[in-house]
Amino acid sequence: APDGVDVIKEALSKAREDDDKRISIRYLGGGLYRIAANAKTYKEAEKIMEEASENVLEYLEENDGKGEFVKAQE
Repeated sequence: APDGVDVIKEALSKAREDDDKRISIRYLGGGLYRIAANAKTYKEAEKIMEEASENVLEYLEENDGKGEFVKAQE
């Protein structure tokens, strides 16, 4: 799509829509991004990540894009 980069940028901005200060986004290369949440508890971080990933994926789907959220195994 000619506006693909703009769609991705806008989609990633949606990750920070609900909680700007506790979300960080890094480009890993090859079309991969890392979204991380900073919270006091694991449960709180999980909630932040769930909301952020839902916002991103919803926006991508609404704009004929696709993506997936994969929880990193450490």
